[in-house]
Amino acid sequence: MARSRTSTGGSGRRKHARRLERAKRRNPAREQQAKTRMTEDSQFARMDLVNAFNVEVIEYSRDYHGGFRYRNIVFRRGDDVILNSEDDPSGNVWVGLIDEIRSSQDRSTTIAKVRWYYSPTDVAEHRKTFDPSRCAPFERILSDAYDYASPYTFRDRTHVLEYDEGALDPPSIRPTDFFVRTAIQVSTKQIKPPLGLNSCLCQIAYNLYPSGTPTRVASVTNKRLSARPSSGGSPQPDVMHFCPSLRCRKWYHTSCLHTMGYLDTISPTSTRGHRLLAVDPDKDMQFADNLDIVRALELFQHEESTIMHLPHSLVNIAQCPIVRSSGAPNGWAVGNVADVVLARRFVYAAIEHRGRPEHSQSYRDLVDRYDRHIKDWLWSLRLRTSPPGTSDGRGSQGEFGLDAGTMDVDAVWQPDRDIEMDALERLCEDLTAFGFLATVYPLYWDQRWREFQEMDEVMNNAAFICPQCRSAI
Repeated sequence: MARSRTSTGGSGRRKHARRLERAKRRNPAREQQAKTRMTEDSQFARMDLVNAFNVEVIEYSRDYHGGFRYRNIVFRRGDDVILNSEDDPSGNVWVGLIDEIRSSQDRSTTIAKVRWYYSPTDVAEHRKTFDPSRCAPFERILSDAYDYASPYTFRDRTHVLEYDEGALDPPSIRPTDFFVRTAIQVSTKQIKPPLGLNSCLCQIAYNLYPSGTPTRVASVTNKRLSARPSSGGSPQPDVMHFCPSLRCRKWYHTSCLHTMGYLDTISPTSTRGHRLLAVDPDKDMQFADNLDIVRALELFQHEESTIMHLPHSLVNIAQCPIVRSSGAPNGWAVGNVADVVLARRFVYAAIEHRGRPEHSQSYRDLVDRYDRHIKDWLWSLRLRTSPPGTSDGRGSQGEFGLDAGTMDVDAVWQPDRDIEMDALERLCEDLTAFGFLATVYPLYWDQRWREFQEMDEVMNNAAFICPQCRSAI
């Protein structure tokens, strides 16, 4: 028993010592900041919510009379904004998101609650293991940190692009465009999703524009890119290949695919374009056999003329690999994913409808249903302005069951409106079920194909398969 009491007493002393140690480590400055923030939050919450405010912003330029001018800018809730800072000329300019705007009851004071977009160097200060070199100079990480800002601290509106690396239609991002692809919780220092988590087998984050990337648009022919290290000196950017399959949506480095042996060895190599085309981004399908596109159309009882209305440039792009390269000009840092996926959808639609979708029987049936709806809608409009008991010569009832001889204007209004909405909803459902329906613009695809040919060295450096679904990439 004595040993038990001694043991308990020793444990209590250790707990007391730990409490003293925590008290010694307590940061008075941080506690004061927390108290100040609580006071600011309370004062801000008592103000009236408003939607926007405007500011006269001064702009300096030698092109203006006197060297400057004033410009009135309206800032609204949800706007991405640039605030005055000493780093204005550089990529470290202060960027925020207006989370809330409040004003005093007499409207003499307006305050905006701004969430900060951290720069890579800002994140490195909070999280020592974070490597800012994995981010572009104008990349931002959305934080949960916020401050209250006076309207006169705002300099301009901007737009921070959301970049999802698994998206099939990513935005066009230039070297000086702000963009965000992850967020940080400052209190826990957690970054979600972690950069590189869904990128390649190595999970090394992809940097669209490393420091030193030219900000001016350059010709691709003046900057040849390679998927492998050059023979002398520093290596060229590592090209990445994308698998658009529903099960994957992932980018892979050519170096990692080479090392792991994920090479496309199916022969003949002339069928590779068809194997690439067969990777459907919208349906979960297995990879295709080694058939050329003409033989594949015959196999599924389609004539070659099925896709003859499509420009050759579009069909060629549909059979290209999806690639991107760090620092590449003219949008190739983001990659050609949007164009290749769109081109494949055009080809799929042509095959599904045995030619031009607008010439198919299903499309003509859809147009006929729409015409009938318009006629019944116009007929119901005439009913609303006709005396009860009159008829328009169509008979006692229309297609939607409206009785022309018994309904008056007031009685027909609400039922007709519901019927019209039901008909429009059915049309929307029909359009959704119809599939891909769009008009091909040949001049655009011809221009894009010329740009693709300039990047032939990148796209055709090697043939790979997806490590996950084994599709051609």
